[in-house]
Amino acid sequence: MAGALIGFVLGFAGFIVLRMLARRVETREDVTNAGQVAGILRYAALADWLLMIVLGFFVGPMLASGAE
Repeated sequence: MAGALIGFVLGFAGFIVLRMLARRVETREDVTNAGQVAGILRYAALADWLLMIVLGFFVGPMLASGAE
């Protein structure tokens, strides 16, 4: 469970960064299809966050058992 918590925290940091990048891209005027690119970044942020939680849940115990 600790691995999932660590994955949650790290994934949330990536989520925030990607959402900030999406907002920045959306406000740029020189980017074509800025709304579409921002939407893709928002979906990627959510997918990254969820993936980090799942990976942390499975990889965390493997790393902890090797430390014994």
